[in-house]
Amino acid sequence: MLEPDWGNRSNPIAQCAHLMGITYERRTRTLEFELDSADHRIVEPAEVWVLEEPDGFLSALEVVYDDGSREVVSIKRVGTPQAAGEGGTAGS
Repeated sequence: MLEPDWGNRSNPIAQCAHLMGITYERRTRTLEFELDSADHRIVEPAEVWVLEEPDGFLSALEVVYDDGSREVVSIKRVGTPQAAGEGGTAGS
């Protein structure tokens, strides 16, 4: 789930949207967020930074634009089923 967090720009379309995927097209220099309700495309970002958790999950992504403004998105885990043996009781 995406939630705009901080930065100079915000995208109300993406609030609480379910993230389906993130794609970067090197040829066109386009970063695209695939959401359950719509897509959000950023053309020619100057920089892209991510906050990666120890298990590889990306919990935040920051896009810096040419003019120095920033768009930061926090990514929340939602409805992630527990793997067998992680918490809970067998057979419950």
